[in-house]
Amino acid sequence: MDSYAILWGFVGGLLSVVGTALTVSNNLNHRFSRLDSKIGELDHRLSLNLEKINGLMERFRASQVEHNELLGYQIHANRELIEHRSRRLTAEREQLEARLAEDIAEIKGYLEKSTSFVDRGRRQGNSEGER
Repeated sequence: MDSYAILWGFVGGLLSVVGTALTVSNNLNHRFSRLDSKIGELDHRLSLNLEKINGLMERFRASQVEHNELLGYQIHANRELIEHRSRRLTAEREQLEARLAEDIAEIKGYLEKSTSFVDRGRRQGNSEGER
């Protein structure tokens, strides 16, 4: 064989290896490019979802704060209502007790004047004094 044939065979083999390496390199580069594109798309979707989640969490926190404020207002209002009604009922009870005592005294007085009614307390006090 002559040296040109060996040289051309070597150059042909070298070109074949270089062409195959370029094809494989381009194929891998294309795949990495598509993968990078998909990763970028997923990253974008993830950031949008995170923004949505953060927005929902913020709205939830705001609604919880509003709910807690409303609950505190209702508790305070109920306390005031209970205190007001307790004072009013206590005053009404005291008025009724006073009126009842006056009515009992009036009835005792009437009975003592118009009948032979004697109050038990007086009767027991008199009977002990008589003994």
